[in-house]
Amino acid sequence: MRTLLSPCLFLGRATVMPRADLILENAALRQQLMVALRSKPRPKLGPGDRIFWVVLRRL
Repeated sequence: MRTLLSPCLFLGRATVMPRADLILENAALRQQLMVALRSKPRPKLGPGDRIFWVVLRRL
């Protein structure tokens, strides 16, 4: 039941959110995924990652 409910809630949320917010959220999630998938056991943020989060925060 939970596996069906979660996507429905996200879909409902996505239909209400402004497009710009969805784009920023998508960019943030993709960047987090790239950091998590790096080969090191504990991902560390590099200078490019920090710049990304500073720019995203200011938007």
